[in-house]
Amino acid sequence: MPETQFLTRLSLSTVSAVSASCVVHPLDVARIQLQVSKEYSGALDCLAKLYKNEGLAKGPYAGLSAGILRQVTYGAPRMAIFPFLLSRYRTEYCPNGEKVPFISNLALAGLSGAVASSIGCPGEVVLVRMTSDSTRAAEHRRNYKNAGEALLRIARDDGVAALWSGVLPTVGRGMLINMGQLGFYAEVKGQLMTRFDMAPDSLVLMFAGSLVASFMANALAMPADVVKSRLQSGPPMGVMSCIKSTAQAEGIGAFWSGFGPAFSKVAPHTVISFVMLENLSRIVTGKTAL
Repeated sequence: MPETQFLTRLSLSTVSAVSASCVVHPLDVARIQLQVSKEYSGALDCLAKLYKNEGLAKGPYAGLSAGILRQVTYGAPRMAIFPFLLSRYRTEYCPNGEKVPFISNLALAGLSGAVASSIGCPGEVVLVRMTSDSTRAAEHRRNYKNAGEALLRIARDDGVAALWSGVLPTVGRGMLINMGQLGFYAEVKGQLMTRFDMAPDSLVLMFAGSLVASFMANALAMPADVVKSRLQSGPPMGVMSCIKSTAQAEGIGAFWSGFGPAFSKVAPHTVISFVMLENLSRIVTGKTAL
């Protein structure tokens, strides 16, 4: 794939990822709040209390600029890197149009997620801090005005390395969620096209593939996501210490805390971003993206 085509895909991925993020951001806030706080009974209770106590901008839409930053530095690159790698794989190993093996889809998706999440870790740290700030006592809140200020203050007050705090679970989550999202999406899409003779630009095809991908991504990535959120919002500690203390204090189920709001966020985000990307790509490049 030529560089210009990769940059085109990156641009289209950015538009798709940011648009989806703006729609589902409140669910991301609820997910993180439920992972770091025990004061809410569920996602709706969380969002209602946040809106009542903090207002719309500082409650359900707290950290929106960080959410956009994360999509620019992580969400968009992963959706551009995967088709780039997939195209290279097909050229090298499937020159006659053979089906890409499922395990290869998973491996390429995992690699895409690892690279993108390494780049986007600072955006993830900023997002977690901004969306979980309301769980802290008023005198201890960070009160970042926007993502840019948060980046500068974290680097100044805690050191540049703090922007990559929790990088291991972040990369682990990135690999797992992209294996679920991109890997399963490509596989489900291919299976439906073969078995039911569906067109590659079919909206039903994209919707079905996105929903299956959302569930698998959520199921695979939740434990790493919980550990990541706790490491990035709380005092410094090691990955294993966080896993051990969480399991001992709250049980194994704690690693899937916030599964409902996480899936409620991942599913529409995946559907919106993938369908937008596929259709924008078809309009601009003449073919679907994933």
